[in-house]
Amino acid sequence: MENRRVRRKPVDERREPTSARHPALSLPALGTHSWGGIPGPTLLATAVSFVVAYFSIGWLLRFGSKNSFTSFIVSRRVLGVLLVVLLLSHVTTPV
Repeated sequence: MENRRVRRKPVDERREPTSARHPALSLPALGTHSWGGIPGPTLLATAVSFVVAYFSIGWLLRFGSKNSFTSFIVSRRVLGVLLVVLLLSHVTTPV
């Protein structure tokens, strides 16, 4: 009996791209839907997130220049310990 090796096609030849399987993942489709005369929901969400991030970073820089980060560090550690406790007690699960 002979041992025959089956030559497999490379992955890109066997499978269609993810964007072809799900239209929401196709980049050209982003922002093409109209929503009551406003550009697509993706473009609106991008603009809102940019504005919020811009002001949040500005506020954080001003806060950091005027205040100590000790309270921030302590709060992050407390939240980290709380998260570990919740994970270990199976109250929540990692995503």
